Amino acid sequence: MIIEIKGRQITGMDNVVYSALPYPQQGEKFELRFTCMFDDDADTGANPFEEQALVSTGLWSYRALGKLVSVDSDDDIALADCGACLLPIPVEVSDPDCLGCFIGFDILRLDIWRG
Repeated sequence: MIIEIKGRQITGMDNVVYSALPYPQQGEKFELRFTCMFDDDADTGANPFEEQALVSTGLWSYRALGKLVSVDSDDDIALADCGACLLPIPVEVSDPDCLGCFIGFDILRLDIWRG
């Protein structure tokens, strides 16, 4: 599936087909949710230039560069703002002092769901 967010095209595995709602038509706006598949030994790394972007490394894979905007809690997971979207990160972060830190991580497969 190819979607456009804030003028940027993003390609990911189409999980929208699993929604009970009708499949969106080209140009139609709808709420999205993202999940990611990470390598078993995935970690977060440096983002020294404080970028917020998704850099394609393959069909559905990316180098995600973002700013930590939420941490793990009882009902939520840590998320990074990668410019075009909010994405879960590959490690648990529960320390609120980490909010605002810039991180980088690799996504093996980006999954797109209807929100």
